[in-house]
Amino acid sequence: MFHQHTCQRPLVHSIYRRLWTAPAIRHCPSPARHRYADAIRQTRAAQTASETSQGLVNQPWTGAPQEVSALAELQRRLQSSPYGNQDEGLLKWYLRDRSFNVEKAEKKLTSMLKWRASYRVESIRWEDVAAEAETGKGLLCEQLDIRGRPVLIIRAHLHNTGEWPIDGTMKLTFTSANADFSYAVRLVDVFFTYYPKRLGQVLFVQAPWVFRPGWALMKPLLRKYAQLVRFVTVEDLEREYFTPETLPADFRKL
Repeated sequence: MFHQHTCQRPLVHSIYRRLWTAPAIRHCPSPARHRYADAIRQTRAAQTASETSQGLVNQPWTGAPQEVSALAELQRRLQSSPYGNQDEGLLKWYLRDRSFNVEKAEKKLTSMLKWRASYRVESIRWEDVAAEAETGKGLLCEQLDIRGRPVLIIRAHLHNTGEWPIDGTMKLTFTSANADFSYAVRLVDVFFTYYPKRLGQVLFVQAPWVFRPGWALMKPLLRKYAQLVRFVTVEDLEREYFTPETLPADFRKL
């Protein structure tokens, strides 16, 4: 989890993974062919680096007079609220996100600060999240993607929204039981209000057909953030986002 007050531009490349059917593994007997294939993959990775989503990019801060004026006005407004004395970088981020519209930036920033206060984000301890973390549902990869961005893997097959027992084999699949669309809708607030323009891309890796109808319903709610979502195969992942050496272990097993 990134601390919004101090992290200026964390691009989290979130990957939803499932276990469904393992793709065929192709073996090439010739060492020369191996080297050739590796060279081709590396070349394609370099070529597609510029094609992968960079996320929704904030306007730059140039220090122009109108920007400085907007910052001063936002600081003045916050002084009369319970949320005064905020980090200047945070105020600039929300102003840039709202195209330096002070009223809109104040509204969005205040919503985020209220959320942080109500959830007591600053006082969250490891003990509060340890049980959930130990399920293995999510992990922060050691490897970065080809753009140098952090990668968060969400193992959707370990996420079950129901309380009832299910067959052991079903725990290894991505089904309607763990396609938690209410949770996905809540992500709208997370992406749009609480951490605006902090997300690089969301990849659903080999997601089955059962997810598509729900996504079609949810997509309009995400507005422009929907463009960050892409359905991909493991081959797409290796070709466009990682090299064979940096492909996360979760996907090497598929």
